[in-house]
Amino acid sequence: MRRWCCLAILALLPWCVFSLRTEPLALVAAHPAAEGALDLDVLIDLSLQLSGAEAAKLKTYQSEITRWEHECHDKIWGKKDEGERAETVLRVLFTHLKSYQTLQTRVDVLLDQGTYNCVSSAVLYMILARSVGLKVQAVETTDHAFDLVQLDDGTSVDVETTTPYGYNPGTKTEFTNSFGKTGYVYVPPGNYNGRKTISDRQLLGLLLQNRMAQAQSEGRTDDEIGLAVDRWTLEATPEAFRSLIMAFNNAAAPLSVQGDDMGGLALLSSMVSLTGPVPEARQLAWTFANNGVNRRLTQGRFDEAKTYLSAWESTGLLTAAQVQQTKTLVSDWQVTNAIKTLSPNEAAAKIDSAFQSGDMSSARRQELLAYTYGQELIRRDHAQGPSAAVHYLVSLPDEIQALPELVKAGKVFRYNWSVAVHNDFAQLWNNGQHDEALQSLRNALVYLPDSELLKRDLKTASAP
Repeated sequence: MRRWCCLAILALLPWCVFSLRTEPLALVAAHPAAEGALDLDVLIDLSLQLSGAEAAKLKTYQSEITRWEHECHDKIWGKKDEGERAETVLRVLFTHLKSYQTLQTRVDVLLDQGTYNCVSSAVLYMILARSVGLKVQAVETTDHAFDLVQLDDGTSVDVETTTPYGYNPGTKTEFTNSFGKTGYVYVPPGNYNGRKTISDRQLLGLLLQNRMAQAQSEGRTDDEIGLAVDRWTLEATPEAFRSLIMAFNNAAAPLSVQGDDMGGLALLSSMVSLTGPVPEARQLAWTFANNGVNRRLTQGRFDEAKTYLSAWESTGLLTAAQVQQTKTLVSDWQVTNAIKTLSPNEAAAKIDSAFQSGDMSSARRQELLAYTYGQELIRRDHAQGPSAAVHYLVSLPDEIQALPELVKAGKVFRYNWSVAVHNDFAQLWNNGQHDEALQSLRNALVYLPDSELLKRDLKTASAP
């Protein structure tokens, strides 16, 4: 199994993240996929250890299997027909099996309690049958597993190990009646699309897959990763690789929900050391980086957001576009927060600095400039009236005055000013202060030359 270089972030991580088991069990490491076929003793030991059997009870379980093997030898004594031997082994097995349980995939539990599912029973049948010299392989279907006995005459016979009537199952009425209780559908030999022969390693991989599913359902994601590592080391198939990636994905979900950013960094470091920078690892990195940055931004921890982003950037898992997008977001939050307490000119300088550094788009620059100067226009209008807002607006650089939001605001303030002038004019005129009324119109029209309201007032006042 290939090991990739770990991400250069381990110095940042708390000690607790290293509770993940990312190394295979010693027995698995001693018999990796590249080693090929497993002998019977190794198959037995692996089936027990991968089941999760307690180390202190391994010898007891091995002795129990040996006892069952001896029973098989005794029962087949004198039987020369291989098919008869294979069926006898199944019958011996079912003298010990008590009840079918869909999720009971562990061989040690089968030995202790007699409960079983298709995988645990297939593993133990394979062990017993091989102990009496039979050639056995495993078969996998969409959601089921069973065994296949290869006879010396070149024929092969299915053995459905979840029922005592499972030898050559298509020939027995009793099988049909009993097998339906398992919830599976028997896939006959001719259905090549629905079944495939798998290796011993892959059968043990199914045992691990079932245990992974149970660990995941119980929220034991740390255990799930260790089991996935065992499976990948043991069989090194595409299916095992996908299960390894899925285990890390499952472990990432609660960390993301809990906001455990450093846990996310640790998890991705472990993942990439095993899988390399696969797309799924990159997507997880982007999720953690994005969520962590946003969390810090909403709390006003802008410098921490930058440091956190740098940690993820150093992993090499983020694209240049993602990094730049997030840097822009951080800069935007920082600038937007800062300009709330700055004067318009100071705020504009800060906005332009962010734009010049490449951390702000042109459109966002214009938006923030419009906001900054727009707020100042509102402040002056409230303090001194619309004329003060208009005088301030026309004092600004042409680029600022041309901003669409400020053009629109300018029209509103100019109209409000014209209304105020009109009301003053009407009051003065009605009071007989005609000269003062005309002068107020003429003064305002210097700044409001397009005001139709004031033009009408002037025309009315100028009429003979």
